[in-house]
Amino acid sequence: MPTDALDDMDICGGTTEKVGRLQITPKEFNLRVGSSATLGLDKYDPKGQLIVMCGPAVAWSSTDPSVATVTGGAVLGISAGKVFIRATAGGLSDSTSVNVVATTIGSISIQRAPASLLVGQTVGLTLVTRDTDGNIIAPQSITWRTDDSAIATIAPSGMLIAVSEGTTTVTAEAEQLTTTVRVPITRDAPVVRFRQIAAGFYVGCAIAGGGRVPEGTAFCWGDGSTGALGVGQLGYAAVPIPVSGGLTFTSIAVGGQSVCALTAAGEAFCWGSNGSAQLGDGTTTNRAVPTRVATTVAFKSLASGGSLTCGLTDDGSVYCWGQVGASRRSTPTLLPGGIQFADLTGGGGGFICGRTSVGRAYCWGTSYTWAGSTPTAPKADALFSQISAGLYHVCGVAIADGQGYCWGRIEAAQLGPSVTPGSRDTPIPVPGGLRFTSIAAGGGFTCGTTASRSYCVGNTSLRSTGTGPSPEPIPLEDRHRFVTISGGFYHACAIDTQGGGWCWGHSIYGSVGAGEHTAGATDPLQLRIQ
Repeated sequence: MPTDALDDMDICGGTTEKVGRLQITPKEFNLRVGSSATLGLDKYDPKGQLIVMCGPAVAWSSTDPSVATVTGGAVLGISAGKVFIRATAGGLSDSTSVNVVATTIGSISIQRAPASLLVGQTVGLTLVTRDTDGNIIAPQSITWRTDDSAIATIAPSGMLIAVSEGTTTVTAEAEQLTTTVRVPITRDAPVVRFRQIAAGFYVGCAIAGGGRVPEGTAFCWGDGSTGALGVGQLGYAAVPIPVSGGLTFTSIAVGGQSVCALTAAGEAFCWGSNGSAQLGDGTTTNRAVPTRVATTVAFKSLASGGSLTCGLTDDGSVYCWGQVGASRRSTPTLLPGGIQFADLTGGGGGFICGRTSVGRAYCWGTSYTWAGSTPTAPKADALFSQISAGLYHVCGVAIADGQGYCWGRIEAAQLGPSVTPGSRDTPIPVPGGLRFTSIAAGGGFTCGTTASRSYCVGNTSLRSTGTGPSPEPIPLEDRHRFVTISGGFYHACAIDTQGGGWCWGHSIYGSVGAGEHTAGATDPLQLRIQ
């Protein structure tokens, strides 16, 4: 697999979603001569669900290019007049009217500035420009800057990133007019503290362990096109939002685009993608809100492998639902083999792994994975204090020497370029010889914590560390020490010593949860609870 799998992988498999309706936003707006503005376009399927991925190509047109032109949704004012901009996709179309005016900017103001930010948090600032009559118009260009990049930086889009303690002065300039705003940045304890965090395909979830929300509240962010946000509607969220239903949970598991969580009574609830019956409600219907798993069995923990989910009981038994081997089970079924497990892990790659009380690891999964349909241990008599399943591979912390060892499909350079790709049924060491306190396997990378700090190794999907032959320190992690890490497909998330949640890597559909989307976070960003 190429080094950067995101750029080369055909996620849609060459197919496109059928469109039932298009909606351009805004429906009408003013535009100055010489200025440009980008239109929004939402595509809905025939059932009214938002198409987030795999939609048809969009063609844009202007009824009068002498007044305004359009390219890829970006409208440029040419001369004064009125014009209609049309978008066409999948045989359907929608339009908006644009009034192009010859006027000058009379005032500008920064909006969405927060009262304060925590170190590592972000916020998208906007600049509102009005003409001399008070009408909102688009400027020809906007320039953003901060007075001290050591305290905060700001992107050309207006995305402000808090770097260290202090107060930053943000300046915006548009056509010789300037305005400023001051934003304090602190290291105070986060307003919501998390006790568990889980990263999936393009989605992440976490369980609150204190702060201004009830303990056990579940938050999710990122891609909710199949209902994985658990809020009763489809779409995506660039910041964590509370899951609907008023339930509180003790733990949560994310695999691919499916989410399952456990209440204090051991009741399992799932939501999101259900194409393989991995939600366990007896159907293959996607669910946008937490839905009770159809069983009377009480669980103490859950693990999601994407197309299958498993629950662990107090006596060490495991029940699974979804695609197990070549069979599809729509409700929990006892896993054969009679092995008693101490904990489970899943990473969305179609398999689950379990660890016994003495530290022996076993994995099982769907028929298309390297894992068999029944629990199978890797070769060599290795014992682990903790294991973590990623998309293709599994890693564990060895009891004998504290080093990290991995097996499964070693592709996309999960262990760095010094390790030859291929399937491994015997655990191989993570390069570098570090002694880990915990380890996290991701899509094309591996991360772990040591007694002093945290490291990652692997391909460029994190867009920061992990490009070298051995684990490298996570940028800026020494400022907010991580105690646990969860590996997603193209991003990773972590919890620091104060309970703050952090994510970094590809932020497709807001999967980093810090307020931005479609961009890459080169350094860990703190989850922003609005």
